[in-house]
Amino acid sequence: MRIRQKTHDKNPPNAAPRRKLRLAVLFPALFLALALTGCARGDGEEDASPVVFETQFHSPEGGVEDFTVFGDSVYYSTFDGEFYQWTPGGEAKKLDIDSFTIEVDHRLLQADHRLLQADHQGNLYVFYNVPDPPKSATRYLVKYDAAGKELARQNVSLPTSQFFPYETAADGEGRLYLKGMGKLLQFDGDCSYAGAVEAPEGETPIWLAGDAAGHVYCCLYDTQDDRMSVIREVDSQTASFGNPLGEAMLGNYLATYGENRFLSYADTALYLYDLTTDTQTVLLQWANCDIDPDSVERIATLEDGRIVAHLQEDKDCGELAVVTQVPRDQAAEKEVITLGVLQSGNSHLLRCISQFNRNSTDCRIEIREYYDIYLDSGQTEAREEARTALHMDISSGRCPDLLVLEYDDLETYAAKGLLEDLAPYLEADGDLELADNVLEAYTFHGKLCALPGALQIRTLAGRTERLGELGDATGWTLEDMMDFIDSNPDSTVFSADAGQLLEYSLIFNQSHFVDWEAHTCDFTSDAFIRLLEFCGRFSDRKGTEGAEVLDMMERSNLALLHEVELVRPQDITLLAQILGTEDISYVGFPTVDGRMGSLLEDCGGTCAISAKSKHKEAAWAFVELLLTGWDNPPKSFAALVGTKGFPTELGTRERYFAKVTENPYRIGEDGEIITYGGEPERYFFYASSARAMQVFFYTPLPEETDLICALLDSSTTARSGRQISSIVSQEAQGYFNGQKNAADVAALIQNRVSVYLSEQE
Repeated sequence: MRIRQKTHDKNPPNAAPRRKLRLAVLFPALFLALALTGCARGDGEEDASPVVFETQFHSPEGGVEDFTVFGDSVYYSTFDGEFYQWTPGGEAKKLDIDSFTIEVDHRLLQADHRLLQADHQGNLYVFYNVPDPPKSATRYLVKYDAAGKELARQNVSLPTSQFFPYETAADGEGRLYLKGMGKLLQFDGDCSYAGAVEAPEGETPIWLAGDAAGHVYCCLYDTQDDRMSVIREVDSQTASFGNPLGEAMLGNYLATYGENRFLSYADTALYLYDLTTDTQTVLLQWANCDIDPDSVERIATLEDGRIVAHLQEDKDCGELAVVTQVPRDQAAEKEVITLGVLQSGNSHLLRCISQFNRNSTDCRIEIREYYDIYLDSGQTEAREEARTALHMDISSGRCPDLLVLEYDDLETYAAKGLLEDLAPYLEADGDLELADNVLEAYTFHGKLCALPGALQIRTLAGRTERLGELGDATGWTLEDMMDFIDSNPDSTVFSADAGQLLEYSLIFNQSHFVDWEAHTCDFTSDAFIRLLEFCGRFSDRKGTEGAEVLDMMERSNLALLHEVELVRPQDITLLAQILGTEDISYVGFPTVDGRMGSLLEDCGGTCAISAKSKHKEAAWAFVELLLTGWDNPPKSFAALVGTKGFPTELGTRERYFAKVTENPYRIGEDGEIITYGGEPERYFFYASSARAMQVFFYTPLPEETDLICALLDSSTTARSGRQISSIVSQEAQGYFNGQKNAADVAALIQNRVSVYLSEQE
């Protein structure tokens, strides 16, 4: 398959997108979190915690641009420049604050962005950004009282000229702090610049928070050790940072939560950090609270401990969510459906859970996560222990109603009768349509055991002009692959090491060496030893990590073929930009019969219903939403990058691709606009010592999504057995490292796989 694609060379907008920070310090998992959230981690305790979190949403017509809290009130600005005071549970009151404008050279300029911060006296600081082309901007800091009367105003363009602040805090004496480039900027009560609070050497301020007592805290990132961050209190008298209060695993934004406790969020959950015990626990899962994790922008806490979150899914829109902890016996009565997942990181899955919970009047899904990548990371065997706990629950009376499983586990559970047959639900629905290759892939022992809400394609691709006859081929065999490598002795065919090349070779070719029906294998054959020796020729080559298209910017661009994962509609044009060519051939992995060998994979796990569930109809309603809940494609940069996969249901896929291809924008080789409908949504900038590259997240063209559909419909799954692949990979390293000869390694593989197959009888 080939696509002809124009390259793009127009410079992107000047402002880089704000990106979520990776977590810094990782602590041991604490089961205290289970008591708070009910997210059991296989410790044998009951799922139902004594508390739940209920959410109230506030979605004003003008959208919420920014917010701040004081006492039990929330102050917010809308995108059209209006200000409101809102007490959750009541009506929002408009403040008498006029739109901010300034006159420059007989031009009347209006603020296009506002940043809010309440002080401890109930006054409101507003940081205004006024665009002033061709200059970057004019900035003002204005202080208002609670009624909206202006108290002070200062031009702060000079001290803030090299950065745009998005983190603020106020101390008990009315001083305001803005996070700058490697320091904090301090302003006094009349908005005058009072100087900078310099960070200790080797540390960079990242998040700010103030507490009810008037203290200001800052989380600082250790630039020398990217696993470390500390919390320091800001000393306003000396304009300095105090001693570290503790090490913390911190995500996006920081909020105080009572005395000596802080909240931060990362990806899917809100975490509670206790300074007195130096511990980190999960407080809540956003999706359990009807909130899409990708939409969370900022957090704060009200005087009574309720949590306020600013949610924004797209430019110029936003809302507020107030999350309240409620005893379970006092919460709204809803049928609880548990969803078990090893690790809840898939954006589409979590978005569907939040939508289901927000819109359902009688049901709610509660996530039972077994492995937390932040709390458990770095602990030896933690992931395997979590996997074992999940498997034990599935086989016991604690089995969740819904299961998000890895593909290789489906056959085992299906053989034991643990998974509900979804075919009758699909037939009864009547409106859902799935491709034959999907139905075949997820049918085990005559039952449709699970369905993926999102699919991705893994394949091999390269510049057509460099592939010769292979560029026009519809597939290839193992012999073809080895001949192609030998016929290009002066070229790097794959950006892969020996282990990865062996993996490529066996994805669709295990049947060469394994007879699943007879439970026998032949890894001592001349064919396998030859393959092992062939792959060993590349043992001195460094492989690549990850196959996502964006990851390719880190790889050598000299290889003829690259392993790629197509996970978003923009990936076709991203790949064309990275490879710098109009023609790309997708040749796939080598197969037994030489057909196209692109791999069809679920994107974030497949969803099954437990055969033991007492809530099967409600569980199927969620599976249906997982298949069809693609009506609003992500638009923000974070959601665009984070959301992966393509719709499984064919009608939904057609509507989704029609929507994402609306208003395309393209630039020709000479810089002219050849298709126009709006500027590129966002761009990603990557720089290294070797190269610097910018790529555009263009609206995809119909021919690009047509190619994705063709690959989705022609790709197949590989029921090769994860365990056998793992055995081959482990033992092959002995040959690749030069510790054993190929025949001895083949004998070891033969012995281990034979034992494994005999256990499956």
